[in-house]
Amino acid sequence: MKPFKRKLTDGREVDVGRNHGVRKICACARHKQAKCPHAWYFNFSWQGRSYRLSLDRYSGAHVDTRADAEALADQLRARIRAGLFDTPAETAGETAARDGTLTFRAFAAEWSLRRGYQPVRARDNDYRLKLVYDFALPGTSLR
Repeated sequence: MKPFKRKLTDGREVDVGRNHGVRKICACARHKQAKCPHAWYFNFSWQGRSYRLSLDRYSGAHVDTRADAEALADQLRARIRAGLFDTPAETAGETAARDGTLTFRAFAAEWSLRRGYQPVRARDNDYRLKLVYDFALPGTSLR
């Protein structure tokens, strides 16, 4: 595979590393990430839709090695291409459609599916939705 190049502001071109959709989002030095305890994350785009998720949350257990993370990512890509991948947001939207009720959480899940995850600033959307999810009126409690 031909290495990708990026042009810097000073005019130099440098090679761009490829992670094949599996990476860690932590402050650990890159050479220490193989052994750090943080989660691996998956990123994949298929037919105009982006799939970004924590492999630990998806699998329900901690994924230790990069090899395990890449194997799980390959399985996820195959499920997505085959149309078998079901995100929690899709499940929430389907539940709301069946019940005929629309809670804010179900609306937010539907919004995220259709409009909310643009290529830029998707992390900000999650942050804002979390603030709304966690809000409780004084004198009430969260369910």
